Amino acid sequence: MLFKTKKITQGAMIAAMFGVFSLINTYTASTFDLFILYAMVLPVVYYDYHNTLKDTAVVCVASIIVITITGVPYFIISALFSCIEGLYIGECLKKQANKEVILAGVMALAVLNNVLLYQVLTTLTGMDISQEMISTYQLVEGRLGSYVSLSQMLAMIPLVIILTGFLEGYVVILICNLTLKRFHIPFPHNYHLSTMHLSKVTGLLLIMMVITGLYGYRLLNNTYYEYLMIIGLMVLMIQGLSYTLFISIRHKQYKLLQILSIILIFMPFVNYVYGILGLIDIFVDIRGQYGK
Repeated sequence: MLFKTKKITQGAMIAAMFGVFSLINTYTASTFDLFILYAMVLPVVYYDYHNTLKDTAVVCVASIIVITITGVPYFIISALFSCIEGLYIGECLKKQANKEVILAGVMALAVLNNVLLYQVLTTLTGMDISQEMISTYQLVEGRLGSYVSLSQMLAMIPLVIILTGFLEGYVVILICNLTLKRFHIPFPHNYHLSTMHLSKVTGLLLIMMVITGLYGYRLLNNTYYEYLMIIGLMVLMIQGLSYTLFISIRHKQYKLLQILSIILIFMPFVNYVYGILGLIDIFVDIRGQYGK
């Protein structure tokens, strides 16, 4: 009986908390919406870890109803995905899922959230992001014209949406990792970038993405194949960056090499070296000599 009362009370508190978050978002003109959405994941994870999936789903539905009454349409979508991310992380922690499953799932949900937000904002506000980009390009055409064409700039819109989702998903994981341990919820995986070590299966999948994207773009001239190739290359580059950070920590030169490594990954041609290094790290496990 005491457990049921506690469960109901906590669920009601979460729904009320979401309502307060929604009002804050509305009255601050969505200035802090991203921070609010990050914070909304935490109570859902906490509740799901201590209760069943069905109980948490009921609390999430009640919370979304409250937000529907108090919030704006696009915030409802983001809040819904915050609930789903919280449910997903909570269930993964209960089942002790591996690091890649948690990270990939949260990132996929964050990307889907961004895609839906883009569609909703375009429909409800009539805002044409492509037209806004064209106007911006025309203002700086004298500086960018010789480096990036207008068509290339417009083609980057979907890719930016996807990559932003990846980053947001990673931030959610880091926040959960740092916060949940204080509430006695074990978060056993270390998500520092230096610990990233993809499996060989994932490495093969990335190679397939790069090759498919490269030849698909050349033969069919389809931009989506180019996105596929770029995403695969970027993941490999990040894996290479992870290895350089790992080495810098092992050699106790963390601050100096960390800054240098991050700067170099943005340099043309040098970043491809990171991709090759990432491939080697995946399939040869060159960090194994240091001990994982």
